[in-house]
Amino acid sequence: MLPTESAASATSELVKRPRKKSSKKAVVATSAPSLDALAGSKPAEEPATAAKQEADDCTVFVSGVPYTFDLEKLNGIFGKCGKVLEVRAPTWQDSGRLRGYAHVTFQDSKARNAAIKMDGMKVGAKGRYLKIEAAKAPDAKLAAKVSEKDLIGK
Repeated sequence: MLPTESAASATSELVKRPRKKSSKKAVVATSAPSLDALAGSKPAEEPATAAKQEADDCTVFVSGVPYTFDLEKLNGIFGKCGKVLEVRAPTWQDSGRLRGYAHVTFQDSKARNAAIKMDGMKVGAKGRYLKIEAAKAPDAKLAAKVSEKDLIGK
């Protein structure tokens, strides 16, 4: 075999290699609903869902938060209502200041109801008013738009 022939055969071997399969198909296959889910049976993660539902029942949405506030200040204000488990408030990337709204999760629904009664509270040096209302479930809009008919065959 001549050196040029071996180089030509090596080149043809490279050309004949099969392409790698796309990983997108694997992701789609794993994210598709199972037959049990389509049949309407309940998933095995029911206790986790119940705990999440309970946390949603004890959460309030707060808007009108002054941009100069921090999480500790919000925790102090709502700590008067009851035990605060979590305060989630998004911040601007460039300055780190609050965006003006937050979710506050309480230990029990009595504390949540006390916080809702604080609606209209005047805070901050500029006299902003907090609008406090019961938080809506995050899946409420999504569940309304997706039907079982849409899931079949996808």
